[in-house]
Amino acid sequence: MSRKILWLISLAVLVVPLLVAGCGGGGTSITNISHNPGDSLGSRLVVDREDGLHLVWFDLSTGNNEIMYAEKARDSGWTAPTNISNNPSHSRSPSLVVDSQGTTHVAWHDYAPGYWAIFYSQKPKGGTWSEPYNVTSNREASTNPALAVDNQGTLYLVWQEDTLEDVDVYYTDIYYASRNQDGTWSEPVNISNTHGDSYGASIVVDSQDNLHVVWYDDTPGKEDIFYVTKPSGGQWSQPINISNNPEDSEYPSLAVDSRDTLHLAWCDFTPGNWEILYSSKPSGGVWSEPLDISKNISNSGVPSLAVDNGDNLYLAWNDDSPGIFAIFCVSKPRVGTWSDPVNISGTSAKSGDPSITVDSQRRVHIAWSEYVQNNWDIFYTSREGIAAK
Repeated sequence: MSRKILWLISLAVLVVPLLVAGCGGGGTSITNISHNPGDSLGSRLVVDREDGLHLVWFDLSTGNNEIMYAEKARDSGWTAPTNISNNPSHSRSPSLVVDSQGTTHVAWHDYAPGYWAIFYSQKPKGGTWSEPYNVTSNREASTNPALAVDNQGTLYLVWQEDTLEDVDVYYTDIYYASRNQDGTWSEPVNISNTHGDSYGASIVVDSQDNLHVVWYDDTPGKEDIFYVTKPSGGQWSQPINISNNPEDSEYPSLAVDSRDTLHLAWCDFTPGNWEILYSSKPSGGVWSEPLDISKNISNSGVPSLAVDNGDNLYLAWNDDSPGIFAIFCVSKPRVGTWSDPVNISGTSAKSGDPSITVDSQRRVHIAWSEYVQNNWDIFYTSREGIAAK
């Protein structure tokens, strides 16, 4: 087992909204989105083509974990949270994307059938949520989904699933399925198949509809970041080890820019404490040497990476360098170097698990979990990003 960090630690504090410095200037007040008596965790935030925001998380307010959703039009406030899983079982770890037609797609893992399975629901623009659909439909434990969508509306889904290797011998592998525009799901395919345990997949689709997937894998005897790709209409490549260093590497976050350059961040124990490392791969090229972004003597983890329409990068993570876990953010122009880390959450409360996205006006939006008044809530703020030249 690898050295794990307790990213989320309970502490009761009171948060007062305030203006904070961020990846740029012009920050908004911090807003409590969930604001309820149960723990709210695992937020995922995306922006649509009209600069509307879509946010999901899992929430214990109903007595069991449910998947909650809220949205915000560009010039409006946040809607009240909607329960989209709505069952008596536990639902966790949501992922979401919005397609070019404005349909919101959400996947999560759910214990409703009596075992962990991947469920899916969608909401057309201005419409209502569909009934949750069991994508995996088998009795092996399937968890932690991640979604991507191409310009034609084809949906791509990866998750981790227990695979029976031999009698009573299981490995956790990364599986893949796609959903056509007519709503038909493909048969799941094992794309890791490393005879080790594979976790935490992240998926993107580039401008040529090629797929790229990363995860962390303990096949080498420790945890490393692995990568596969699938050309449009082609087959999955064999996994390659990207991090390949002496210590554990975990929690990868993958993004792709308009030039089809891949950008990857993860947390890594090689420096002697958990740091955020970054690597990139140009289209048709090779992965660059990892660069330490956080560079401090404390622990940094759970990165979230985003790219804007000018191919500028934004990276958020949780970091205990202030003496308590807080949300940090950096940015990098397409041609240039990374900025210094800035504390986004900026309070004495414990904060973790950020999700970052950027709209067409290059405004940076960040959501995270924060411990306030004896429970975890979902918080949000935005900042100006790197201005167009």
